[in-house]
Amino acid sequence: MQVVLIPSGTSFSCERGETILAAAKRQAINLASACENGACGACKSEVVAGAVDHDDRASALTRTDLALGKALLCCAYARSDLTIKATEIALRSDQPAATVPARVVRLQRLSPSVVGLTLRFPPGMSPAFKPGQFVGIEWQGRLRSFSIANAARADGTIDLHIGRVQNGQFTSHVFETLTEGAILRLAGPFGEFGIADDQRPMLFVAGGTGIAPIVSMLQALAPSAPRQPIRLYWGCRTSREFYASAQIDDVAATFADFRCVQVVSDDDQQWGGRSGFVHDIVRSDVPDLCQFDVYACGNPLLVRAMEDVAIEGGVPPAHFFADSFNLVPPPTTADPIPARGVTA
Repeated sequence: MQVVLIPSGTSFSCERGETILAAAKRQAINLASACENGACGACKSEVVAGAVDHDDRASALTRTDLALGKALLCCAYARSDLTIKATEIALRSDQPAATVPARVVRLQRLSPSVVGLTLRFPPGMSPAFKPGQFVGIEWQGRLRSFSIANAARADGTIDLHIGRVQNGQFTSHVFETLTEGAILRLAGPFGEFGIADDQRPMLFVAGGTGIAPIVSMLQALAPSAPRQPIRLYWGCRTSREFYASAQIDDVAATFADFRCVQVVSDDDQQWGGRSGFVHDIVRSDVPDLCQFDVYACGNPLLVRAMEDVAIEGGVPPAHFFADSFNLVPPPTTADPIPARGVTA
């Protein structure tokens, strides 16, 4: 089968049983990718013509993505000749992904389960990211992916929110041994999650550290003082985990019509606010969602549940956007690097 990329017009062959990304790499064509395991969504592209099948690794692909003709090139197989709208990178496929050094200039315990890192880059090497994107931290030969939690700054620093994962080697390092002044190596930015239309009403739904890219997007919106309705629903297990409340309050004052609802899912005697699952609270509060662009970010169960709520609420597929923090198992020596979350 032949694959044609647009807008570049580059074409290459894809053998039966070969993923589209692997076929491109075999022929020295470098497409945007990160985990190569279906978890991060960095290689998500639009199939303009033709048909593909996916294997069972495609966890970052939602039903809305499928309805819009999206494919994860790292685990998609051509069923016919294809035309794909995809991003080519000016890097030979036999070269490793470029990484840059970053110094930890601030390390702060944001909650019992989240550490905040502020990273500074050498002059001219700060990532040119869009709010909502993520970076990969190279650790023991693999990338660990974390969303950028701030809008662009004049000094080029970025914030990351690192949630502790049980038995995760990298997160254990962050919580127990990483210190200010340490040097990390980063790749990216990656991902297509971000503001689609800054004029439409927006409804954001976050679970846990899924608030990180949403804080980045809200900070980026704030200077324009938007007047359309903007709603934020943030779910955590306990009230001690609402670590970004001050940042949300800072931007809320710039919005004409903003409302933030925090939701606790576990039994928390110290909490006097809303309780339950955050997607159920959205369903109850906003039964008619069709006026909103809906942005969901967090663990896969939340993203899938929120996608159901959006469909029930009349949200067209083109107005639902998601970033699913998929944890993938530790790879064997033959597996590609994992991303979007932390492995043991």
